[in-house]
Amino acid sequence: MSWRVYRRARCEGEVAVSFTGGTGRNAAVLIGLLVQAGRSTAELTDLAGMD
Repeated sequence: MSWRVYRRARCEGEVAVSFTGGTGRNAAVLIGLLVQAGRSTAELTDLAGMD
């Protein structure tokens, strides 16, 4: 699942192209995943009407 999130974030220009291959040491990748997770949570909360 994290690869799909990374791929989506990369397409949106939020993650550097230099992906470390899953070692979890690239700060840009980790920040991109956190941003994407936050957006997904916000979207789900909005859809559920749980403002």
